[in-house]
This record gives sequence, structure tokens and C-alpha cells, in this order.
Amino acid sequence: MEKVIKRINDILVQNELPSTSEIPEKTLQRLINFEEFSYNVEKLNADSIERIKKRKMTKVSISNAPELNISRKTLYNDKILLKYVEAKIEKQDDHFNELKIKKLKDQYHELKLQYDKITDHLLDNSILQAEILQYKERIDELILDKNRLHMILQKQ
Repeated sequence: MEKVIKRINDILVQNELPSTSEIPEKTLQRLINFEEFSYNVEKLNADSIERIKKRKMTKVSISNAPELNISRKTLYNDKILLKYVEAKIEKQDDHFNELKIKKLKDQYHELKLQYDKITDHLLDNSILQAEILQYKERIDELILDKNRLHMILQKQ
């Protein structure tokens, strides 16, 4: 019960509402009842999602289905059955967008690699530009030194 009240209090504070010690007892009881209801709904949803995920068709689940009476060996040896099963597995609905999420993650990683390469390239370019400026300054200094020496030689 204390955990429930603490959870309620945390949500109240996050939403800039009075804490559990400042609200009427009747309201607190309603919040407790709602929190228990909410927990049960979320648990039921999580259980339902897990059951749906377990019902996803795979070659293993098909060969383990007692109503089909198809062994894994039969599934792999019957090429027509295997192709048909693979086609059905591929066309089954992706209820949780797992394929889209995987594709987006792959794209994200690819873009991150490209970004890292570009930043490395820009950093290398900046370093090279700084070195070029240093070399130009050094060249200018050497030219001045050469001109001074040349002037000294001409005077002698």
C-alpha cells in the first residue's frame, strides 16, 4: 500500500498537484483504486503483447504445433511446403513494427558512421589549414631573411 501511495504522490508532484498528505481522504482512496486499476490494465496489456509475440509464426513454432503434425525434418525435406511456409511467415503482419524499428536502427547506425567520418574529415581539414597557415608564415619569414641577407651581400 505504501508503494502505491508513493507512486501516486510522485505523479501528483510531477504534475504540480497537491501531495497525498494535502488531499481529502476520499480523493486519495479514488486515486488508490485508480492506481490499482491502471496497474491491472497495464499488466493485462503486457501479458497480451507477450502472448501475441509467442504466437508469431516461425519454422520452429510450426514444427512444434501439435495440430499440424509436421516435424522439422518433414518441413525442411518437403521443398514446396518449406517455400510455402517461408512465404506465409514473411507475409505475416508485423504487429509491433519490429521490422521497421530494426530498419530504422540500421539506418541510424549508418548515418552515425557517415556523420563520424564527416566530422573526422572536417577536423583533419581544419588541422591541415592551420598547418598551411603556419608554413606560409614560416615561408614569409624565410623570404624576409633571404632578402635581408641578399641586401647585406650587395652592400659588401
